[in-house]
Amino acid sequence: MKPPALAAMVAGLKQAKAPPNVMLGFVLLACRSGSLPHMPTFAPAVLSDAALADIAARIWSFPPPPAPPKQR
Repeated sequence: MKPPALAAMVAGLKQAKAPPNVMLGFVLLACRSGSLPHMPTFAPAVLSDAALADIAARIWSFPPPPAPPKQR
């Protein structure tokens, strides 16, 4: 089974010692820019910067994905 991509990304960022606010940057880019396919954009009147900060903090709290099972 493949680990969830977002949890794996967070684990990689944490391992690289990225600061937590880097996730806020990704969330703001994803939700405001319209540059990601399949990702809707949200105006600040619909989804505030404070709400996006809460979302980023929640994503940053994701635990790392489980280690793959050992091959025999």
